[in-house]
Amino acid sequence: MIVRALIVFLAAFLVVPTASAASRHPFSDSFDNARSLNDNLKQRQGSGAITYTVLSGSARVGHGKLAVDGVVMVDAPSTGSAISATLTPSSRSSIALSESANIGGNVADPATNLGFVLCDNGDVELFSKGVSVRKFSRLAPHGPFRVSLTMSGSTVDLSVNGARRKVDLAVPTERLWVYLGSGSVDNLRFAEMNSEHLRKRSESLRYFGYHGADQVLRSVRGRSNINQVSPAALSACAPGTCIVDTGDTFFDCTASCVLRPDHAARWQQLASRARGAAGFSVLDQAFARRATPADVATSARLIKQTFPGTSVLQVEAGSKIDADFSVPAEVDRVGFYEPGLDYEGLEARMNALQERVPDKDLLLLPESSAIYLYLGMFDYYPRYVGMMVRGGWGPDSVDAQERAAARVLGDAR
Repeated sequence: MIVRALIVFLAAFLVVPTASAASRHPFSDSFDNARSLNDNLKQRQGSGAITYTVLSGSARVGHGKLAVDGVVMVDAPSTGSAISATLTPSSRSSIALSESANIGGNVADPATNLGFVLCDNGDVELFSKGVSVRKFSRLAPHGPFRVSLTMSGSTVDLSVNGARRKVDLAVPTERLWVYLGSGSVDNLRFAEMNSEHLRKRSESLRYFGYHGADQVLRSVRGRSNINQVSPAALSACAPGTCIVDTGDTFFDCTASCVLRPDHAARWQQLASRARGAAGFSVLDQAFARRATPADVATSARLIKQTFPGTSVLQVEAGSKIDADFSVPAEVDRVGFYEPGLDYEGLEARMNALQERVPDKDLLLLPESSAIYLYLGMFDYYPRYVGMMVRGGWGPDSVDAQERAAARVLGDAR
């Protein structure tokens, strides 16, 4: 109840602070090596992990470009005097700059401080406060078009493929939200951006990935740094990101889960193939599946004896985190899985786990539909260091996954 009250209070009364020096930085996005709009943000942007929101129509990223059929909003504002991009209109492209974060991105909206429209024949039109203020015919007739908008005092300096024009127009630059209209966008750059409200707020939060990730592994390489996989999937892992499941190696779960008679030999066979693993996990939800604590400890101990510096993960069913819950000394990370929890239930489980396991890193394992609920808890529970999404990986949940990964893995502060 305490955390829920805090979240409700902050949602009602939070005031966006003045940007600190750490949150103001140049911004660029190459759109390279991305499968979707908010995929692989940190790598393609170089610094930070700034997300995008589709306000209308659709958007896709591929072949190093953002293709917009509608309007896309950048989720942090420009705070500098210059914005540039390479545009390739389908028939026309647009950039709308507004002090409001709540418009639809129309260049002719009265709330648009500067609207820029570029046609595929090189015609250019500028708007301000809902009014067309200047037109230029065939300013640069051949695309793609390298566009820059520099705002200084009462002047806008416009450049399209090196053809420059100055327009008498005052545009405030302290906080401008950027809306990208239809066409192809590449090499988007802001002289300065305020990423304050996208920053990582919890210093402890440093891992994001997937549990049981074999089927999605290749598609999440750019937005995960911890994934639990079967031994067969290890070769598809990005270096240093995969935890290998050892449950079937050690345990026979035909009835209740018991150690296999030949578990030591089976483990040595797996260990010889898994030296590139970032860690290992013991039997999933072992106690809920009636494995004994002694047998789980045996498996964890053998892992540590073979790889003394590696990490060992234990994931348990939330219902088993009771007054008697404990994990082997050889386990380094502990998480729990329990779908369908509300605020009170999640808070109770998180409190119980950190009380029962006082000296290890803790992980949350939400389903995709609960990512935002779980993400909001990390600020109040610094013992929890990351989340591994478990199940519910359909296309409707990709945006939530990518936004969570941007917050956890980005360095936009």
